[in-house]
Amino acid sequence: MNYILLLDHYHLDEPVFLKSLAQTLGTVKNKKGILLHADSSYTERIVQTGVLTEDARRRSMKDLNNRLIALLADHGISAVGLNGYQRDIIRKAGQEWQIKTDYLRSFPDGVSLVLSCLVADENDPDNPNPAELKDVGPALARNLNIDKLIAFTSRDAAEVFATNESPLPFSTDDSAIESSIVEDHLPEELRSIEYKLTVTSTQQLGDLLNECL
Repeated sequence: MNYILLLDHYHLDEPVFLKSLAQTLGTVKNKKGILLHADSSYTERIVQTGVLTEDARRRSMKDLNNRLIALLADHGISAVGLNGYQRDIIRKAGQEWQIKTDYLRSFPDGVSLVLSCLVADENDPDNPNPAELKDVGPALARNLNIDKLIAFTSRDAAEVFATNESPLPFSTDDSAIESSIVEDHLPEELRSIEYKLTVTSTQQLGDLLNECL
């Protein structure tokens, strides 16, 4: 695996973004990466039917995983969809993360992995735990020795139009990037993440991924 794309709550509710993402992934040479996602506003809609919040998050993540696989397939992209608890790929043990890196690395080149943050939990083995994107992303990156942990700008205009004035893509640990720019572009869900992020738009993603080859 060469990179991890973080699909946050905000972007999972944006069909224009998702279509643009799939179109871009269909053109890049480097497809051996992970698309990591948590849940979206779909969770709230499930809760409104009388389902408990934790159960709604579990159902939402599973359904989103299937929908993302279908989206990629529509654009000719070979992908495998998995939830983190399946095959015990990702397990939370106290404050530690146990990740089956050999299994994740076993997928052939040209296959993308769509992975949910629904993880195994030693304290509740019968119910997978809907973990946070900001926690699972860094754990995966550290265990897989992946440098490119990629988030997408939350600015709609920047997502559609790439201009010479745009700071994208940028790294959150770049001292030349003002903190106000980071806050302006980083989705709220990821602002407290404890890991270096590369922030970009789908317009610039292709070049960024091909650099990971």
